[in-house]
Amino acid sequence: IDAFHGAFERLAAEEATTNFYILASYIQGLVEIEAARRAIEGGDISRAGYLEALRSISDFDARGLLNAPIDLTQFPYITNTDARVLQPGTGLQEWTVVSDYATPQAYQG
Repeated sequence: IDAFHGAFERLAAEEATTNFYILASYIQGLVEIEAARRAIEGGDISRAGYLEALRSISDFDARGLLNAPIDLTQFPYITNTDARVLQPGTGLQEWTVVSDYATPQAYQG
């Protein structure tokens, strides 16, 4: 998470505030870079080669940013089913964990 905060401070702190959407986009970018790296190392950077590299990604935790590793080897992708419940405090940085990460009982995967 330090790498994310460092990149954000260098590149976007004047124009935006950190939030879930920026973090989610950063994580998506890490997945895309990983797929591109694998395609390049595999010698096929075509669309098909990129898709093959993307579908080879498993046990990927976005450098520790995800609470559980994702697996993109099967389609459709189910990247995560866990959720947690947070209660906001008085400031934007103050959150209390009400219920830690767990798969909701309503999930029928």
